[in-house]
Amino acid sequence: AEESRRAHRKDWEGRKGLPTVEVVYEEMESVGGIVSPDWDHVLIAGVQEGRAVVVSLFLGEPDDEEEEEEDLEGTHEPEEESNATIFFDLSSLLPAETSPKVGGMAQDENSNVYVAVANHGVVILSKDKEHVGTINLEDELTDLAFGEDGFLYVLSQTKLMRVKVNCKGMKQQHDMFKKK
Repeated sequence: AEESRRAHRKDWEGRKGLPTVEVVYEEMESVGGIVSPDWDHVLIAGVQEGRAVVVSLFLGEPDDEEEEEEDLEGTHEPEEESNATIFFDLSSLLPAETSPKVGGMAQDENSNVYVAVANHGVVILSKDKEHVGTINLEDELTDLAFGEDGFLYVLSQTKLMRVKVNCKGMKQQHDMFKKK
């Protein structure tokens, strides 16, 4: 731990002040978790317009060649486009009267996404945006993570639980900076 603190301190030495924080998405009423399946996208779980959803947010650079081609042809018109799309509507799995609360997210080695949904369970989604299954847990789930020991650990308001899984968690990249 001390080595980590020293490395962090060294990383900030010589800089003036703290870095500027950039808001990249603020359309959710509450946010539960985030995972990054690749260098260009993040998946965010939360509540948006009263519905529990997983949003795919594009953070990468637009394809410059396509833009230049459109500009040369004179057909490019600036549009106000969102870089976010609904990956999956979790509310479709919940009873209609449910007030949704979404917790953390994790991703397995097969790119399946696990989402903690309070008073429902852990919802498992494929990379193809399909509902794979649900681990039913009637607790106020807040977060989850894969352990190196073959368990998926699930945190609720009052307890830590674990369930044996047949896959490993995906190693998340350490920073979102895409080197060119």
